[in-house]
Amino acid sequence: MERKVVVVGGVAGGMSFAARLARLQGNCRITVLERGADVSFANCGMPYYIGGVIKNRAVLTVASRAMLEKRFGLDIRTRHLVTEINRPAKQVIGVNLESGEPFKLPYDQLVLATGAEPVRLPVPGADQPHVLTLNTLEDMDRIAHAAEQAGAAVIIGGGFIGLELAENLRERGLDVSIVELTHQIMPPMDPEMTAPILQALKSNGVRVFLGRKAVEIGHNNVLLDDGSRLSAGMVCICAGVRPRS
Repeated sequence: MERKVVVVGGVAGGMSFAARLARLQGNCRITVLERGADVSFANCGMPYYIGGVIKNRAVLTVASRAMLEKRFGLDIRTRHLVTEINRPAKQVIGVNLESGEPFKLPYDQLVLATGAEPVRLPVPGADQPHVLTLNTLEDMDRIAHAAEQAGAAVIIGGGFIGLELAENLRERGLDVSIVELTHQIMPPMDPEMTAPILQALKSNGVRVFLGRKAVEIGHNNVLLDDGSRLSAGMVCICAGVRPRS
C-alpha cells in the first residue's frame, strides 16, 4: 500500500530527505510543501550574486523543481504555507499563497523541515521597506535591487553573513558600516583570529562600530546607543537566526 509522506519545508533538509526517501523506498507518495518560491538553492552564494561576483542567478539553483519532480517522482508545491497540523485527522492545513485558496492534505507520515528565519530587531523603524534580511533568493533580489540606489548601507551584525554582505556591497561601491554588539567581529572566533579580518575590512573602506547597538532606524539613517547617526539608504539585519517553528 502506498504511503503518503508530507514534508513541510523544501530547501536544504526537507528536499534532501525527500530525495533520499524516494531513492530508498518506492512505495511512497511524497509531497513537499514550501512557502517560498524556490527549492534547493545555494544560499552560500547569495552575497556574491549581490556583489556581482556570481553573474548568473541560475547557478544558485542546485536542483530545479522540474528536475526533482521528474527524477524522484516528487510532488513539489511552492508558495504553499502550512498554518495548522490536525494530528487526530492526520492532515496538514494551509493556504496557497499565489491563489489565496486554502488546502488540506492527508498524510501517513509527516516531516517538519522548516529551517530557520532571520532574527528581526525589536527597535523602532525595523519594519520599514529598506530594512532587509538575507535568507532566500527573493531576499537576495530585494537587496540587490536596493543596492542600486542606496549609496550607503548599514549592516547590523558582524558575523559570517554580515561580513560577506559588507564585502559585496563595498564591491558595488556603497559606503558600508558594520554595527556589532560585542567587542569583536566574528564573535564565535578567538579575538586574536579576528584582528586580520578587522584590518582587511578597514583597509577596504568599511567602517566598523564594535560594542555598539542600533536603537532606532530612520528613513535614511541608523541611531546608535552612543547618540551617533550613520547614513543608511538601506539597512541589512544580520543578527543571526532562530528556528522557524
